[in-house]
Amino acid sequence: MFSRPQLEERTIAFFRYPLFWVSLSLVGGFALQHFFTLPLPVWFGLVVIFFGLQVLWYRDTRFFWFFLVFWMAVGAGIHFWSLDYPLSRFRSWDGRTLSLTGYVVEKDGRYFLSRIEGFSVYSPSLLLRGKDLGSWVYSRVVLRGVFRKFASCANPGGVDLRLRWWKERVMGYLEVEEGGVIRDRSPWFTLLRWAKEQEGRFFSVWQQELWEETSLFAALFLGKKDPEFFRQKNFFERMGVYHLFCVSGFHMTLLGGILLGILGKFLPFSRRSSFLVLGFTFLYLLFCGLVPSAFRAFLMFGFYLLGKRLGRKIFSEGLLWSAFLLMMVLQPEILLDAGAQLSFASTGGLIVFMHRFQKHYRERNVVFKRIGENFLMGLAVYSVSLPFLIVHGFSFSSLFFLGNLVILPMTEGILFLSFLGVPLTIVPVLLHPFAPVLRFLLRSTSFLVQFFVAHVPHLFLDFARSADRFWGIWLFLGILSLSLSLIIRNRVKILLYMLFVPVLATPFLLPVSEEFWVFDVGQGLACGIMTGDSFAFIDVGGTIRGYGPVGETILEKFLLYRGIEHLDLIFLTHWHQDHAGNLQVFASPSAQLQVFAPENTSERGTPFIAVREPASFRLGDRVVIWGFPVTGETVNDKALVYRIVFPGARVLITGDIEEGGIDSLLRYGKSIEAEVVVLPHHGKYYPNLPELLLRTRCHTVIISCGENNYGHPNPEVLALVQRMGLQCFITWNNGAVRFWNFWGRWRVKSVGKRNL
Repeated sequence: MFSRPQLEERTIAFFRYPLFWVSLSLVGGFALQHFFTLPLPVWFGLVVIFFGLQVLWYRDTRFFWFFLVFWMAVGAGIHFWSLDYPLSRFRSWDGRTLSLTGYVVEKDGRYFLSRIEGFSVYSPSLLLRGKDLGSWVYSRVVLRGVFRKFASCANPGGVDLRLRWWKERVMGYLEVEEGGVIRDRSPWFTLLRWAKEQEGRFFSVWQQELWEETSLFAALFLGKKDPEFFRQKNFFERMGVYHLFCVSGFHMTLLGGILLGILGKFLPFSRRSSFLVLGFTFLYLLFCGLVPSAFRAFLMFGFYLLGKRLGRKIFSEGLLWSAFLLMMVLQPEILLDAGAQLSFASTGGLIVFMHRFQKHYRERNVVFKRIGENFLMGLAVYSVSLPFLIVHGFSFSSLFFLGNLVILPMTEGILFLSFLGVPLTIVPVLLHPFAPVLRFLLRSTSFLVQFFVAHVPHLFLDFARSADRFWGIWLFLGILSLSLSLIIRNRVKILLYMLFVPVLATPFLLPVSEEFWVFDVGQGLACGIMTGDSFAFIDVGGTIRGYGPVGETILEKFLLYRGIEHLDLIFLTHWHQDHAGNLQVFASPSAQLQVFAPENTSERGTPFIAVREPASFRLGDRVVIWGFPVTGETVNDKALVYRIVFPGARVLITGDIEEGGIDSLLRYGKSIEAEVVVLPHHGKYYPNLPELLLRTRCHTVIISCGENNYGHPNPEVLALVQRMGLQCFITWNNGAVRFWNFWGRWRVKSVGKRNL
């Protein structure tokens, strides 16, 4: 127990940053609920119990811990009502015809049904398909259609659509059959509809003035990106300035500064002027689609004006945490949004480090001061935001320093002229003096970015690649240690400690020598073999609802993730579309690639080598792939079975062979022994399957299947595997499965898939 003076001092120290502790506790509770999914009675009971404990022990030191647990329970409750509860309701409606009432909203060219009736706290959204709903945007409608859950595939470097949309509170999609507009009584959606109309009018006026520079202007000023802009996207990423083309706090701060500067010339700071500034910035926020990063800046700006109006002392930390808390209550999904995470992390880095850097940096020369401040600003931002860039697979460029020094002032000029030109769109003739200057600045920006990228040596890390993520961790620790060494004593110790951490993790992050993958490609099969710089596919999957051809949406993403630029071989078990449907994605006429497959007289599109006798093929120097032709009465039995021989391990891939094919395979005797077996036909049961598993002497089986109407995997197969004591992975439940050599010991592990 503390004495009263100690208690008062401790209480003051705690309440100096109460919003920080509230925010930290909310995030902790939200994260716990996200990963462990506590039931309603648990977190609700915690809220009630620890609220009571706070009241009873408000003078005790235990109050602090009761306070933290209480807000953690509140964070778990927010997660439950915003994500878990809507999911539990929609999960049972898959495939049913529903009639729903809500508002149609548009985002990135897609239409969603929002504010769905029947959800009192946090309403989910549904993606709308089947009809063109452009004329109904921001209107209240009644829609009737079939509800479907998103397909779920978990692969390295890929996107799990069900998980991705769930994080945005989109629970599935509605195949719209019919619907109609009903009376709209919402002032909010009326305002959004008006803003949408004004945005279209504003954009059409500028389009007539800017010509071919319109796409760059739309991306910079409104965050609207079209195919023309995406053709230049790679240059902006390599320059480290792509974030300037995403509406953020940079835009809101510039607009707020312009408005305060103009109004300050004519009006003293008053309630009226602050309302005018907030009104204009809010309209700009509506035009840009209420993106989280801009919304965060708007809230901070609003709290700043409120504090200034009330005559309070304003701390940047307080503004940031206040904006965070309000956004979390209004839009809990921002915690899972990459843009929002980067926005808060970058702002937090500037707040924590920048003013401390400036205390130690006193350069009188204007030029060197500008250069130093730009470098320190980048250092402060990346000290906190780089982990988020790595996790979300974005990129880092050492040209960011040059971008801050040259490109940033140019974009400030473009935005300054754009903001000044907004009122002039009422009379388009008045825009004529602005248009040539804007076109010149936009062209100069594009030219300089391409020039710097092409002629200035630089480091570029694409964190979509696993190897670049490894170097990104080293880079982050180096930048963070440099930042800390500039503001804390014992700088040498900090540098040594921070750089020593990745040394311990290096054995776990270095590329492995050999590995085998069974990808999660739905009701199909696609396997990958990697050894050194060599890579081969065995089957290449088919098409999945929502994903399209998996060759483009899953397998190519994996090749990019692992930095594989050259594909050596493709082997096919048979020619069905769920196994060979993406062959032309990889086996183009220009590709130096060999395809081995069973004989098929109907295949004319892709050159291949027919395997009619048992044969072996080398992949690199250490891996041998055996192909065993099998025969039987069905089409599935006229196939090839592959046995991969790694140093110290073997894998057997059986394709879709049935009972006759299994009998044919058993004739190869000990040649089919393997530690890992990919079971036949997506887990279908055959009478001779137990004998196959006994003859292979395997310890692990893998079943590749997805949503289907065939009953795969068969319960008899799962019972058989359990009786034999075999380890079993099912891609439908576990995601992609990896079998790899870790320092001489072979291991099996799945990517993992959240059960949604």
